[in-house]
Amino acid sequence: REVLRTIMPRLLGTGASAEYEIVVFGLLLALVVVLAPGGIWHWLAAVLRVDAGESLSAVSPLPEPLSPPGRRVGESGATLLRVEKLQKRFGGILAVRGLSFEVKQGEIYAIIGPNGAGKTTAFNLISGVLRPTSGEIVLRDRIITHLHPYDIAGLGVARTFQTPQVFSDFTVLNNVMMGLHRSLRTGFLGAMFGLGRREDARAASEAAGYLERVGMLDRAMDRAGALPFGAQRLLELSRALATQPALLLLDEPASGLSTTERRELVHLIRQIRESGVTVLLVEHDVSLVMGLADRVLVLNYGEQIAEGTPALVRADPRVIGAYLGDDEVAS
Repeated sequence: REVLRTIMPRLLGTGASAEYEIVVFGLLLALVVVLAPGGIWHWLAAVLRVDAGESLSAVSPLPEPLSPPGRRVGESGATLLRVEKLQKRFGGILAVRGLSFEVKQGEIYAIIGPNGAGKTTAFNLISGVLRPTSGEIVLRDRIITHLHPYDIAGLGVARTFQTPQVFSDFTVLNNVMMGLHRSLRTGFLGAMFGLGRREDARAASEAAGYLERVGMLDRAMDRAGALPFGAQRLLELSRALATQPALLLLDEPASGLSTTERRELVHLIRQIRESGVTVLLVEHDVSLVMGLADRVLVLNYGEQIAEGTPALVRADPRVIGAYLGDDEVAS
C-alpha cells in the first residue's frame, strides 16, 4: 500500500490518487487471495526447489524405534509418573481435587469417569497445557509441575487430544514429520534454501514408518484436513509416536472409530506397550478400558473414588453408583 501511495500521484495526479488508491489496493488484494491463497512462498519454493512434496510421495517406510537410544526407558514396574495431591481451580469450580496416583513403567493405566469428572483437565495438567493450583507432578525423579508443554514433550511425554489437533493444510506425511522436529538439525534458513534435503528424506521415511504402523501409509499424501474424524485420530497418534515418547497420553482415542477400527486400536496400543512405551489412557468406552488396562482410576466431580485392577473397579459400589450402573456391571 505504501508503494501505491508513491506511484498513484505520479500516474493520476495528487487529487485523484487518494480516490483510486483504495480501489486498486482492494483489487490487488482480491487477486492475491484468489491466485495465491497460500501467499507467495509456494511460488518462491518452486523457483528455489525447496518444496519436497513430489519426492515425499515415493518414500519407503523405515522401521522406527519407539524408544530412542538417548532416552532412558527404565525398568518395568518402576514408577514413571507420580501425581501428588493435584488440584485445579477455575474460579469457584474445583475441577480436580487432591488427585494422587502413580503410573508404573510398562503398564497401560486408564482414567475413567462421567462427563465433567476432570479427566481431560488432569491430562492437561500432566502435559503442561494447564498449570495446577496446587500439588506436584513428577516424571521419573524430575518435578515437571510448572514446565512448559514443549519442555515436558522433550522429556518424553506425548499426547493426543479429545478433538484431534492436526495441521489441516499439510499432508498427512508432513504432519507426522512434525513429530520428528527434535531429531532434525537443519535450521530455519537452511531449510528455506533446501540445504536439509537428505535429512528431510530420512525424516519422511521415518514418518512413513509410523503411518504404516497405524495403517495410514496409503493416505500419506492426502491433505490432513480432508481426513474423516477417525482417521485424524490415527494421524494424531502416529505423530505422537514420532516424538518417540516414554509416556503416551491418549485422550479418548477410540472416539469416532468403527468397531473394526477399535479392535485394531486395542491391538495397536498393546503393541506400543510391548515396545516399551507406557500408556496413560482416558476413554469413555468402558468395555474397551476393562479389556485393555492393567489398572484403572475412576474420577467423579474431580475426585478419585476408586483405583485398582479392572475387576476390582468394576465391582466397586461407588463406581457402580457414580458411573457404571447395574446394567454395565451385568454386561
